[in-house]
Amino acid sequence: MQLFELLSDAGLTTAQLGEIANAPIEPSTTEVAAVTGDLQSTITDDELSEIANTFRAAVEELDFLELSQRQNAALERSVNECGVLPSDDYDCDDVLPVAEVEAVLGGEATLEDDGCAYSGPEPFEGHTPEIEVVVYDSARSLEFLTSALDVVDVNGGGDQAVSIEGFNANGRSITCGRTLHVADGDLTVVVALCLSDEDPEVADDQFAEIAQGVLERIA
Repeated sequence: MQLFELLSDAGLTTAQLGEIANAPIEPSTTEVAAVTGDLQSTITDDELSEIANTFRAAVEELDFLELSQRQNAALERSVNECGVLPSDDYDCDDVLPVAEVEAVLGGEATLEDDGCAYSGPEPFEGHTPEIEVVVYDSARSLEFLTSALDVVDVNGGGDQAVSIEGFNANGRSITCGRTLHVADGDLTVVVALCLSDEDPEVADDQFAEIAQGVLERIA
């Protein structure tokens, strides 16, 4: 309720607040502009910043350690649906079967402790080949994850696909390889791949095949 009081103080009418409150919103796909429409021009950037700072102060007073189990579950569900954090609803065997991993990495693969990340045979020298796949329950995750990066549009399957140089997934980044981000429906799939120094190039069609396989298996 405090948020609506702040918006009211900023100049929104009761009718406009009602439109926002009753708007059909799908957390993983609904765009802000589709909900607010012309309301965006009603509030100046300075007023919006003031609202955000006031609301942030209220959030900072919240003690997350005192949340109930139900509240924690709702919070986790919200950040997943909004695309901020990756989903944990998928089994790695479904996301990327070991047989496929080993075909890509060129030998026996080891599943790491965190997420769907695999490392291949350790070479005599240079990078150990590795692959990681991360699934987000929101199409908007693609923009959230790549907006500050130097991306290249690629034909990687799905509704939209971009790639970046380097291995970048689940908070981990190394210079080896490339990373593909694919948005399809209400999902975003991230595929980070680093091959051996003997075969360092990661081709677009290889990326697309891996990502498309993931999307088909988790659909």
